[in-house]
Amino acid sequence: FRGSTTFRYQLEETATSVTIHVFSANGALATVLSGLPGEVGDNQYTAALTLPAGVYYYRLTAKTGHSVKASNSNIFIIK
Repeated sequence: FRGSTTFRYQLEETATSVTIHVFSANGALATVLSGLPGEVGDNQYTAALTLPAGVYYYRLTAKTGHSVKASNSNIFIIK
């Protein structure tokens, strides 16, 4: 998250809404990124964020029709 970070993800269905929630290691919400691309296939979103060094987790949520799909991952920030 130093300067900018690019999130890359794949979708099997077109999503009406894609959101990324970023959490600190202790579970506190650090930021929310919304309005991300929701096309079928490969997508990417570059965010200009400034967060301190540490371990962060993020949850990508994609709403497709009547269902919601979520994926979790982690990020390590070293300064």
